[in-house]
Amino acid sequence: FTSLDREVQKIRRAVTREVESALLDKTRHSLLMTKFPVIDEQGAMIAIGGVDVDITERLRMERALLEREREYSSLVANLPGMVYRCRNDPGWTYEFVSDGCAEILGYPASALLGDRKVTARDLIDAEDRDRVDAETESAVREHRAWRIRYRVRTASGRRRWLLDQGRAVYAPDGTAVALEGIVTDVTDADSFPGSSDERFINSVPFRPT
Repeated sequence: FTSLDREVQKIRRAVTREVESALLDKTRHSLLMTKFPVIDEQGAMIAIGGVDVDITERLRMERALLEREREYSSLVANLPGMVYRCRNDPGWTYEFVSDGCAEILGYPASALLGDRKVTARDLIDAEDRDRVDAETESAVREHRAWRIRYRVRTASGRRRWLLDQGRAVYAPDGTAVALEGIVTDVTDADSFPGSSDERFINSVPFRPT
């Protein structure tokens, strides 16, 4: 009996464990091993059954996914701007913002995420809001990216110019469910057309969805 067999014999219930095992070809594999009691009509345990599932490939894929997530998080953290994802709702409610939001907007991520009082649209200067609405809606409708400059009011009340490039995320039926992009502060740029900020943003790939 293995330790797993003895545990099943003791508790009379199925037990599942992840174990490492060497196969006949001497390669190491990860197995999801389940042992269970076989009970006769009188309620006596007459045997112990077992099922093994090789999960080596699944674990390899999970580790690869975690590594990609780590690389993406590192990339986002080092971008000179704010990466965002917001719902395609009337207020553009933030679902994700990178830590760059504190420097650009003056708000920590915790003040912006989810159903908070401050939405992406609220931050846009009232004089620019209708124009940004129209340009974004046009890009979403035509399934293309947008590049928009507009003013915002930061948490301290300062007015800043931002350069926003993004695109919508669509459901299988074609409905736009979210907006993703990156914004950089171009308040102090020498000139907007062809600025280094714009060239940089053009080179940033969006995360696959």
